[in-house]
Amino acid sequence: MSTILSPSTRLILAQLNTNKHLLSHAHPDGTQIIAEILACFTITHAAKTWYLLGTDGCHLCQIATQTVNQALSIITNPPTLATLDLSDSSDLLLVDMLGSSIPILIANNRLLCYPFGLMDITQIINP
Repeated sequence: MSTILSPSTRLILAQLNTNKHLLSHAHPDGTQIIAEILACFTITHAAKTWYLLGTDGCHLCQIATQTVNQALSIITNPPTLATLDLSDSSDLLLVDMLGSSIPILIANNRLLCYPFGLMDITQIINP
């Protein structure tokens, strides 16, 4: 049982299995959901920071990192990209819920589940 994720966040994250784009657009609970996910890694959201959630050795995560860095390279004053390893989460339920959706980009109160490309990232940069 999750001790960090609220029941409403667990419900929304469970829906990602059938709708990977559920949180790719502004969501009324987006700020709270992201705060709870980041709390599982004992970090708080920093301004101008994007997070790429994946695992060590994940080839899709490596591709996603390259794609995000390419998108950030065209921005004046880009955000910092921090990588988070899902296996470092203090909440095993989060690992179970998001493991099949990695890599996941957390940016501007949105979650982009893979597959995503430059055009998807551009929509986050310029909503």
